[in-house]
Amino acid sequence: MLRAVACPNCRVELDVPEELLGQPVRCSSCATTFTPAGPARVAPRGDRRAEGNDSRNAALDDEERPRRPEPRKSGRGLLGVVSLLLAGTFGVCCLGCVGMGVVGVRLDNPTLQVYKSPDGQFEASFPGPPTPTENALGDDLKLTGVEHTRNMLGQKFDTCTVLFYDLPKAPATDAARDKVLQETADAYVAGQAEMGKSSQKKLTTQGYPTLELVMVGDDPQLSVYARVLVAGKRVYVVSYDGHGLAPNSQRLANFWDKFRVLKSDAEPDAPADKPAGRPKLKEKAKPKDQ
Repeated sequence: MLRAVACPNCRVELDVPEELLGQPVRCSSCATTFTPAGPARVAPRGDRRAEGNDSRNAALDDEERPRRPEPRKSGRGLLGVVSLLLAGTFGVCCLGCVGMGVVGVRLDNPTLQVYKSPDGQFEASFPGPPTPTENALGDDLKLTGVEHTRNMLGQKFDTCTVLFYDLPKAPATDAARDKVLQETADAYVAGQAEMGKSSQKKLTTQGYPTLELVMVGDDPQLSVYARVLVAGKRVYVVSYDGHGLAPNSQRLANFWDKFRVLKSDAEPDAPADKPAGRPKLKEKAKPKDQ
């Protein structure tokens, strides 16, 4: 007759013949050797399974115990890292764009310093103190004046210049002035050998006849803008050349607007002993002799 005996190790109930009670037996489940002591109460298998349910559940090993499904790894961590990297990259790009925008505005709208010629005939504004310069147009025409050059990353960025020369006498007619303007403009364009294309238009600056020149080289970003004007006996060549110049460039507009002819040889100063605008006094009439 079989007896139900629980293994002391794994708590699995074993059917042990009565004749083996009190003798060493081996558990068929966990291979543990033990000696069942005393007779065991025989119960129906259904009851034994119900009665030993708690003990068996407690003794189930890892292989028999049902495994809880492992939680799925969330991609939120990786997504957060990627989002952080993208946000950082976007922030750096935005700061870079803002910085470049500020630099661009600064380059196209520099702080200007007013310069007045020693002879008091003109004034202009430059991004810094100008230095004396000379420019020969052909073999016979020599211009003098001042210029200022700005450098960026060790290279020339732009140059603004005021040059002039004096005629023996002021042109007496409009035709004579136009001839001087055209000859000077042609000589100036010929001196810009690196510039391939040029155009010109006629206008008036401060009441003086002017030719405006535009020259563009092989590099479309490099251009020269110049104005030739006649004021009395003096002929001026006011030019701006550099990178990124355009007709609507703020630096070009500022340079044009700040150039002023203060006086010309056609408008001489009044003698010191006879100030201009001072009326002559009439002598009082002498009384007639009675």
